[in-house]
Amino acid sequence: FRGMAASRLNILADGETVLGGCGMRMDPPTAYLFPETYDRIRILKGPQSVVWGTGSAATVLFERDTPDFDTPTVQGTASVLAGSFDRLEAMADLTTGAASGYLRLQGSHAESDDYEDGDGAEVHSAYERWSGNVALGWTPDEKTVIELTGAVSDGEAAYADRMMDGSMFKRENIGLRARREMSVGWLTAVDAQLYRNDVDHVMDNYSLRTFTPSMMMPAPAASNPTRLTEGGRLTTTLAPGDNTQATIGVDTQRNEHAVRSTMNQTMMPFEAMAFTDDGTFEQQGLFAEIEHALNAGSRLVGGLRADQWEVTDQRLTLKNGMMSVPNPTAGTIDKDTLTSGFARLEHDLNAQHQLLV
Repeated sequence: FRGMAASRLNILADGETVLGGCGMRMDPPTAYLFPETYDRIRILKGPQSVVWGTGSAATVLFERDTPDFDTPTVQGTASVLAGSFDRLEAMADLTTGAASGYLRLQGSHAESDDYEDGDGAEVHSAYERWSGNVALGWTPDEKTVIELTGAVSDGEAAYADRMMDGSMFKRENIGLRARREMSVGWLTAVDAQLYRNDVDHVMDNYSLRTFTPSMMMPAPAASNPTRLTEGGRLTTTLAPGDNTQATIGVDTQRNEHAVRSTMNQTMMPFEAMAFTDDGTFEQQGLFAEIEHALNAGSRLVGGLRADQWEVTDQRLTLKNGMMSVPNPTAGTIDKDTLTSGFARLEHDLNAQHQLLV
């Protein structure tokens, strides 16, 4: 995505924002997502939409379909994959339901030992991760769905390029979604969503490797950042004309970051320490997007968005090498209103291709 990464990539899980805790990106959002448990992954390159927030590089949407049953049904899938270096992956997906609702259960597990490079040298790279998901849906009629979801996951990963490994990637999630299709004037659908993602990450230099003292780390060390992300969105779909569809909505997000760490796990274990809040981030967004079909193969698309951001710096000290110094911006609140928008003309090319031999 044009070489861009970090927050320039907007990654959403069923419309929910999942944020990692590590400042060095040891646990990016994808560390808590399991692609095999989703039905679809959509990629919106660059500023192609304002509905899902801002993502200058891309927006990646991990999506699950809503089960739709007319009669009592039970269906499921399962898969197992094995590979070299003791790689083993397994996934199971079971859905049961009827016209009035459904229950979907998912579980996944993946692991691998260290791999060997081209010279046959073992590379510190073993990992293990698992996840469990549940979705309980109520469909009182064919135009309404209310769904309660929950998820838990964890894992560990060895890193050959860093002085620490990830010994815990724990995520707990709960979400509530509702959708109602209707025909009230221009209004054709209303979608609402609330969610909570709690991430607990541990990185250390002793759990997944033999500790070796160094100038930078003379003793076993660990860091335990956490991030609690809560948010919601409300979206309305409008049809002002036969060839026009509009989406108008609001979204909000608040995430709180905290950390505890030790440079000597033997003498001062981090598990006995209290967490220190070091940052709070808040966002409220308003967006509108419209698509108008000019003919069967051409359309105009445009959108506008405004986001109110507020960040509170709660760090009392800053790291300066091996020393900690007072943070001159402790307690500072930074606010800003960010605007974005786009407009484009799309045209489908129905070209005929001929293979010349």
